[in-house]
Amino acid sequence: MSSVINHIPVDVLHAFWQECERLLLASQSEVQVYIEQAIQAVQSHAKEHVPYYRNLTPFPEAWPTLSKYRLQQTTEDFWAMDVDASDCLLWQTSGSTGEPTRFLVDAWGQTVREVSLLLSLSIAGVSLPHLKASISTDTVMIRLSSSEGLQQWHRPLPLLDNCLLQKFAVFEHPECDVDSVIEKILSLKPPCLAGDPQAFEILLSHWRVLYPEQTHCPYPVLFLSNGANVLSEPLRQKLEAFFGLAVSDCYAMAETSVIASQCPQGSFHVHIPLNILESNNESSENPSAPLWVTHFPNAAMPLIRYETGDWGNVSTKSDCHCGLQWPILHTFEGRQRRFLMNSSGDPVSPSKIIPLLNQLPVAQYQLIQKTATDFELRYRIQNQSILNPSTEKASSDLDQGIKTALQLALSQAINEPAMTLAFSGSEQHLGEPGKKFQDIVVLGF
Repeated sequence: MSSVINHIPVDVLHAFWQECERLLLASQSEVQVYIEQAIQAVQSHAKEHVPYYRNLTPFPEAWPTLSKYRLQQTTEDFWAMDVDASDCLLWQTSGSTGEPTRFLVDAWGQTVREVSLLLSLSIAGVSLPHLKASISTDTVMIRLSSSEGLQQWHRPLPLLDNCLLQKFAVFEHPECDVDSVIEKILSLKPPCLAGDPQAFEILLSHWRVLYPEQTHCPYPVLFLSNGANVLSEPLRQKLEAFFGLAVSDCYAMAETSVIASQCPQGSFHVHIPLNILESNNESSENPSAPLWVTHFPNAAMPLIRYETGDWGNVSTKSDCHCGLQWPILHTFEGRQRRFLMNSSGDPVSPSKIIPLLNQLPVAQYQLIQKTATDFELRYRIQNQSILNPSTEKASSDLDQGIKTALQLALSQAINEPAMTLAFSGSEQHLGEPGKKFQDIVVLGF
């Protein structure tokens, strides 16, 4: 496999972006026609070129779903037979949250990931001309990652005149010079910033020390994106106060990049030029169901009705006041592995307690279910001096009223009156180095 992917001609990429811009203004019927044609095209390609689907005889009436487990066990059966290996990347992942450890990405599948960034910006209300006008150096976005294994890299973006997207590691370790990352941000002035919560928290804590007089970012930021789905309310407020704009959340997977992102009204719109998302439900009032994604751009390894491992609720009709007619991810309850278990062994959605957990005055939390009735809530103490420099007091424990409310909500959620909830506070980060953090852990029992 190639380590450097071939570039798609710029005119081809611009033509695709023009189609994206047309769809941003399209009517609901036009959007539906586009989705149907895109699904038919990727299915026809898979039947003709992908061994797994070619060998399905007789072919089922309904297109089969694809599980992560099957993809892990028979990865190469999903590689298109006529794929040019020199024009593809074989991506390796840790598999820490259940995604396949290997998947093939062709030149088009890799290049259009730039389009997912521009779609997120457009949906958030930042137009391409506005973005270009705000770029003052050679860098349009800096992404921050708390992964200690990350190597610094940069990538030119053809749609933005080859301005750079740069990525830096930000973690608490002598080998990581966080102050130099801050200096790069201040010198490059990227209009877009993205990162995972821990990286953002570390960045701001160092920023307060390095420049105590700066209570706000000294240059305008147009787009601030959370690169993970666990963002505590205190950290969200701190980010929005410092950078002066709302954090834009997104729903993404390593296999597909961004699947849906937020508009100014708070709705998560599915990026239909690149993906379509399905659930078993059509109404936002119904319980959540497993989510399946069909990813259009990557002909080398097309993912069709792929089981994301997440639960949520998708509506094919948009009723959002922003005017965009793209499908909406109404609810998102996270990975199925995050679901709690009752004494009967049935999965229980954590949706009743997640809002309470997200409002906790802590830097980080992790709810662990040890048995059907035995739980532990681990949390990292929030340093109040970071939230408010004039206050040096750090909270040492959770208020008893908060503990009681959490225990009651958890008991009602799993319908176990006799359950117990232990509390454990710490000043240390709760995750394991080099691994994705899990906010809800259900141990085997």
